Amino acid sequence: MTDIQPRYPTITAALAHHALHRPDAVAFEFMSPHSERVIQTFGELFDQSQRVATWLRRTVKPGSRILLPSNNDRTFHPAFMGCLMAGCIAIPIQIPIPKAKPKDKGLGRFNAILQDSDAALMLLDERNLNALVRHLSGTAAHFSQNLPMQGIEEILQNTTSDGAEDVAHPDGVAFLQYTSGSTAAPRGVVIRNHAIVCNQRDIQYRYGLTEYTDTVSWLPLYHDMGLCTGLLQPIYLGQTGVLTTPQDFITRPYIWLREISTHHHVFSAAPNFAFSHCARRIPDEDLATLDLSSWHAAVCGAEPIIADDIEAFFQRFSSVGFRPTAFCPSYGMAECTLMITGLHPGNTTNFGRFAAPALGEHRVETTTDTTDSIRLVGCGVTGVGTRVRIVDPATHEDTPQGEVGEIAVASESEGDGYWNNTKATEATFGYDLEHNGHSRYVLSGDLGFIHEGELFICGRRKDLIIVNGVNHYPQDIERTAQLQHPDLPLYRATAFHSQFGESDVVLVVEAPRRVVLDEADTLRRDIIQAVRLEHQLTLSDVVIVNVGSVPKTSSGKVQRQQSAQLYREGQFQPPRRRLRPQTQAQAGSPA
Repeated sequence: MTDIQPRYPTITAALAHHALHRPDAVAFEFMSPHSERVIQTFGELFDQSQRVATWLRRTVKPGSRILLPSNNDRTFHPAFMGCLMAGCIAIPIQIPIPKAKPKDKGLGRFNAILQDSDAALMLLDERNLNALVRHLSGTAAHFSQNLPMQGIEEILQNTTSDGAEDVAHPDGVAFLQYTSGSTAAPRGVVIRNHAIVCNQRDIQYRYGLTEYTDTVSWLPLYHDMGLCTGLLQPIYLGQTGVLTTPQDFITRPYIWLREISTHHHVFSAAPNFAFSHCARRIPDEDLATLDLSSWHAAVCGAEPIIADDIEAFFQRFSSVGFRPTAFCPSYGMAECTLMITGLHPGNTTNFGRFAAPALGEHRVETTTDTTDSIRLVGCGVTGVGTRVRIVDPATHEDTPQGEVGEIAVASESEGDGYWNNTKATEATFGYDLEHNGHSRYVLSGDLGFIHEGELFICGRRKDLIIVNGVNHYPQDIERTAQLQHPDLPLYRATAFHSQFGESDVVLVVEAPRRVVLDEADTLRRDIIQAVRLEHQLTLSDVVIVNVGSVPKTSSGKVQRQQSAQLYREGQFQPPRRRLRPQTQAQAGSPA
């Protein structure tokens, strides 16, 4: 597809190169909320990775699947790279420790991945290993008996590298990236070593990165965006990667921007909600300490990009040096390792306004009318090793210019299908859309179009709401609802058909408990009226629930199909006000 070849045949070869030529250079800084730093050099990371590889070669067979739970701690890096060096297949996952909430799906997802991958063992840091052992109960008990678990610190302390050759091969399977499962059970995308370095090459060129770029990330390393931008890109180019945790970012988003302010030529990626979270939650006294002029590429992707949220970020942080031309809206998916399209730094974000009635008929018409339109954000152009087509979802033929269709992608970073799932692989991968006998396209399941050379995303095909022949994108309905109260944009909403094949549309929206209890009736009426005016759509039901009730994926995306199932089962129930027990005096004396 391109004459620009990756710098290295594998990501482990990149690490070996940096460890040989720059062993004392800082590979990663691990941050705490209080600015405490733990440094890991390239030499240290390479040595630790070799120790893990040695232990794995003595313990399991090549090709064994190894579960790697991560909380962005410093032990994940040598565990992941050691798996690749030993010819094992890494599986980054969320730490499967049960939470207090009975509806927590972490263990269910973990058990589904364990069963699908037939993993040989699990490597994790000793603190979380001990916590996991303490919390094992119920559905978790069976994997504690059948799946060996090993603390990574013990391996690093007690294993000496045997100096064996790195067996990672460009055609070898490197890791399984389990999808977030917004519409189905998680599926493991098979990513080969060659796909990793091709995607890292694309990220490098699309965003203008060099070895002098510093990468800052709080994204979870079990998510494709976190893994590829927070771990693999620093190793590929020999950059310094700065890592904190998702929990630290949610608690105090200032930490993220503080680290960007103190580093050079920064590359940092995050979903839309992170930019909104910063604009809403960082106080003025913290704002005054920031200098975001060093933010070279502010990549945004992994979920729908909301124009109002991004413009609010621009307005809030331009006074401390943030340049709107550093903002890089992007599109990607695990099935292509990560990046597919992106805007190059220095360009102006395309905030397009399109006629809502036309989009409802899958036609693209720009408009200046603010009353019956939808704003979408352009997600840039393809990387050097990627092609995108817009096709009819039924026939897979190219749609005419100016029409919405399914996004299909051919990429050197393309995955090799879904692990242990032939049916799903055949439905998604390997489409010869160029009819030349050798083109391979992935059907994304996303609807979108090309406008002014950029890719625009409309939404998930499976989530599309169709009423009287008109298409409605659920995220637009959800956004309209959330704008009816200042607290609602902070939480989740989900819109869907009440039953398969029916025209009734339901909205479930999260709100703080005081809003649910005291303002629900008024809010429900406001939402119904706003959706009717904005979308010419009458909602059949609006359910206002407590925060945390709407199901989400491991990466925070709303699970609309699961929400619909919960609604049909009557699982969404508005909370009731708790009655305080009466004292005898309040209750009165019996007659």
